Amino acid sequence: ENGCEDDLYSPYRMYGGGRRRNVHTLDLKLHVISRIESSDLPLNTQIAYLAKEMDIPIGTLTTWWTQRLSLKEESERDLRKVQITSALESDAKYVFIKNAKKKAKTSAA
Repeated sequence: ENGCEDDLYSPYRMYGGGRRRNVHTLDLKLHVISRIESSDLPLNTQIAYLAKEMDIPIGTLTTWWTQRLSLKEESERDLRKVQITSALESDAKYVFIKNAKKKAKTSAA
């Protein structure tokens, strides 16, 4: 029985058992932030409205709002990664095609 009582007050139970999951995508978070920014309603009213409309807790939307700068920075970092990856893939294709043409010329000669 003591084991059960200890389990009730364990940090695992009290704090959700470790790492949190990202349930919502960054795109959704940025969409919500954009809607809040473009609204003429008072902040609390807009957050409450969106929370009800999207069936997401008010506290979650409030957290996204307070973290909006870091979320936007994260989005910009992700975009730069995609651009860099795309550029590297483009360069690799160019090098591959260039080498293939050289091989074709040397084989024909």
